[in-house]
Amino acid sequence: MNIFNKRKKGQDESSGNSNQRSKVYSYYAARSQQLNQNVRKSNDIEKTPKNRLAFILKHWFYFFIGSLLALSFIYSLYLKPNASLTVNGTKYRTSAEYQQITDQVLSENPLILSKATIRISKLEEKIKKEIPEASSVKISVPILGNRPDVEITTDSAMAIFSNSNASQYILSSKGRVLLPAEESVESVKQLPKIINNTGVEIGQGEQFLNPSEAKALQMLIFQTGSGVSFEVPVQLQEVYLRDPAKGNFYVKFLLDPENINQQYGAYLAVFQKLAGNNPAEYIDARLADKVFVK
Repeated sequence: MNIFNKRKKGQDESSGNSNQRSKVYSYYAARSQQLNQNVRKSNDIEKTPKNRLAFILKHWFYFFIGSLLALSFIYSLYLKPNASLTVNGTKYRTSAEYQQITDQVLSENPLILSKATIRISKLEEKIKKEIPEASSVKISVPILGNRPDVEITTDSAMAIFSNSNASQYILSSKGRVLLPAEESVESVKQLPKIINNTGVEIGQGEQFLNPSEAKALQMLIFQTGSGVSFEVPVQLQEVYLRDPAKGNFYVKFLLDPENINQQYGAYLAVFQKLAGNNPAEYIDARLADKVFVK
């Protein structure tokens, strides 16, 4: 019994020592493995900047081309405040003046001078406001260039318009008041004069006659020739013609393009019948088929 117990005891001690040796081995193995991993990580960290630098040096050409393309793309979106300008129609100003006004409007709006953010309609309205003789302004953006294309079309002149304060402007064939007559480089001395007696002051860029009335007045001017003048009274759609060559009276017309020629023909017929007995005040030809003399 004792021998068995001693043997068992010896086996237990031997087993315990084995377990202790195993535990000691496992502890140092784990520590060694962890140290190796830490060393690898530190080596990787040290190598990463070097690897990145080597990668950049190896592919520097591609980085350069990519950066150049990116800068070129950004630059291509920029628009210079220096328009490529075209003026169609009558040039009432010099080309340099039109260019200066257009570029001034563009330079005052730097935030929208980009192909991605440009507000074309807003710029067109501003240019049209600064150039009252412009009937239309069109802005287009080039695909490759950096200068916006601006096309200005002007109205043709019909008469010299003046308010009661005697300031004179050019009146367009569409009935709109354009720039002051003294600022025009185009000779307008041959144009007939039309006086505003409506009591309402009209400034440049404003509409004085509607398109229908303007068309009728243009037809009347074509019939009368030069040396005559017109007055627009308070009454709607009426115009008074004064022709010093025929006498000190005026003729009443209705600004209706449908029968303005008939009105003028009726006036001439009555004037010939008067045979020098000119009226003291006026000839009323507004009805065309019935003419009144006073």
